[in-house]
Amino acid sequence: MSSNAETLANVILEIERIIGEYLEPTSAHDAKTAIELILLEMDRNDAIAAAERVRAGYTGPKLVK
Repeated sequence: MSSNAETLANVILEIERIIGEYLEPTSAHDAKTAIELILLEMDRNDAIAAAERVRAGYTGPKLVK
């Protein structure tokens, strides 16, 4: 399982790729398709939950002695 930071980094890089493809002059994608792909990527990687955990200050399981 990847950490919150890894999850968010992967999603951001995938969003960058999608937008880059959309901006290519020969792109067959329209804006709606690009947005749908971005939302699918965020859902697939549970990015919203990871972002909420980061914002809440969750750092992972704590070792209890």
